[in-house]
Amino acid sequence: MDSGRADEAPRAGNLLTAGWGTAVAGAVVTAVIMAVVAAAPVVSARLGSGTARPSVGVLTRSAGLLFLEFHHVGIVARFTRLTLPFGLGQTSGSALSLTVAVALMTATLLAGGCLFMAGRIVGNRCGGPAWVRGLQGMKVAVPYAAICLLIALPIRFTTTIPGGLGSLSVHPSRVGAFLWPLAIAVVPAFAGGFRLPRDSSPDRERWTRRVRGAMAGGWLMLWLGLALSFAGLGVLAAIHPGLTADYFHGAFRAGALRGLAVVFLHSLVIPNMATWVLFPSMGACVGARGGGTALCALSYTNFPGGGRATMAASIPTTAPSPGYFLFLLVPLVAVLVGGLWAARRSRDPARTGRRRP
Repeated sequence: MDSGRADEAPRAGNLLTAGWGTAVAGAVVTAVIMAVVAAAPVVSARLGSGTARPSVGVLTRSAGLLFLEFHHVGIVARFTRLTLPFGLGQTSGSALSLTVAVALMTATLLAGGCLFMAGRIVGNRCGGPAWVRGLQGMKVAVPYAAICLLIALPIRFTTTIPGGLGSLSVHPSRVGAFLWPLAIAVVPAFAGGFRLPRDSSPDRERWTRRVRGAMAGGWLMLWLGLALSFAGLGVLAAIHPGLTADYFHGAFRAGALRGLAVVFLHSLVIPNMATWVLFPSMGACVGARGGGTALCALSYTNFPGGGRATMAASIPTTAPSPGYFLFLLVPLVAVLVGGLWAARRSRDPARTGRRRP
């Protein structure tokens, strides 16, 4: 439909100035959607909290912090006038800072999907070759990162640590509140605007099919690997029904709304859990590293409950039961299915039709 515009040479002025209104609108719509997702569990927890309901300010800060955690923004906790208990000494007047950064990947993927669609709309509005459409789509990332920074700026509060141990000041990282949403938004926004042409020369069309096939196969490998990993966790939950029942009993002990809020928050880390299973099934190790210490928490040489941290690497002290080796099939199946799908998408329909009897 707009193929006539696809091969037009872009003008430098249009490349810099066009599409900003649409980009800002797409960023605002995405931010509103993510704000609703962040507010939902907070409001549910408040409605189900009975008489001890937190103030509106606390709820707003909580929703804002949850919104920023969708984008891997670091939350800085600064301990001041810290007093150590049990006779360990006193550090009055000194301060200790700790930065915690997590990404609740269900919400991160939702934001990526919205930014992808926003980038596609901007790219289609501006037109031009595929790479120009991609660059135009990337404009969504700038106002979106600015919105996230505006959300982070007023969030700051100080509380007293129980037991007279000192005070705690919490605020999001100002630099991270802009750079992390910018980095997360750039890729899907560019991918949304970038569209390979379909009506090109035979040679270009052949390479276009191959690129499309490779991209489709790669995405299918990733999503299938994550889906099978999470399905494996579901199987483990079915094998141990007592643990599953204990989880739901604990979640809904304080009421239905509080329970739904807990389950919803846990659903935000479903891709995280699937990733923590997928990586070890490919031979990697899920762990932590810092201060010269490395801890391998989950791998095929170090299973939960059998490893301990050392200065270099964890020492394997146990091995998984034979049933856990079925997880090795997850990357194998994902690669085979994804490769077959890539080959199918890369195939020339005309040549395929001639080979049929």
